[in-house]
Amino acid sequence: FDNLDFTNPKLSRTDATINFNWGTDAPHSSMANTTYSVRWTGQVQPRYSQTYTFYTKTDDGARLWVNGVLLVDKWVDQSATEWSGTIDLVAGESYAIQMDYYQQTGPASAVLSWSSASTAKAVIPQTQLYVTSPPAIAVQPQSQTITAGYNATFSVTAGGAPPLHYQWQKNSVDLAGATS
Repeated sequence: FDNLDFTNPKLSRTDATINFNWGTDAPHSSMANTTYSVRWTGQVQPRYSQTYTFYTKTDDGARLWVNGVLLVDKWVDQSATEWSGTIDLVAGESYAIQMDYYQQTGPASAVLSWSSASTAKAVIPQTQLYVTSPPAIAVQPQSQTITAGYNATFSVTAGGAPPLHYQWQKNSVDLAGATS
């Protein structure tokens, strides 16, 4: 956004992680290098059922929500400063995540990390961050004619925020054990 109140959209893109040091530049050449804001949204998926600490390190302000809980609320002009908050998460579950950031003047940076009893503090890897999107079938299985007694193999391509679960059906009836 080309302002601090998220009302003038300038650019939309997908970032694999939040780990940026722009120095005195802006996130994109179409933006001024001061007085802008960024909103990242998606899903985060922990590997372990534990209490997680989320860390924002930003120059200037940051807010962070995980599963609708505000963990960091430091919407202030500041040099690169780290703030943190904790939340209990369940392994394999996907949780909504939103990080808001603003840049006023001077150097610009934004980093999002996490840690838990089983996870060393690190930038949240792209393997655990996902774009928010509803499950959808991207490629439907193709019809087949097979002689009775022979096997048929079907495949489908689906996308969306993990974890995804599958259930094959025939004539709108679930096929027992057909979940992959």
